[in-house]
Amino acid sequence: MNGTTTDYGLIFDDFQDFAEDFPNQAKELLDNVEEGDWQNDAIYYYASPDDYADYQVREGWYASIVNCDLAVVDYHGAPSLYDAIDFDELGQDLIDLADRTCVFATSKNEVIETDFGWKIK
Repeated sequence: MNGTTTDYGLIFDDFQDFAEDFPNQAKELLDNVEEGDWQNDAIYYYASPDDYADYQVREGWYASIVNCDLAVVDYHGAPSLYDAIDFDELGQDLIDLADRTCVFATSKNEVIETDFGWKIK
């Protein structure tokens, strides 16, 4: 396995490393986006919308808004906000609203992301 495992998915140094571990997903991505410099940048892989949403809540987009890790905060007996989130639904909404030049959902609903950006075919 070429990728570095995180709590949410895998981080690959570049597209080549990603393609070696996930050849079908890499082909599907290249069927939809043009080759380019993005292939030399990190690739983030999430196995499901649920994993993608979990990342966005704990370390991504929502982390700066919430300003704490909802999964580990002490709720002092109150119900956990983290446990109440429907991560699959949130993940789907995030994918639907995502910048298509940075986020791609495969036909199996896996999520591939780049910080660099790619050009849609």
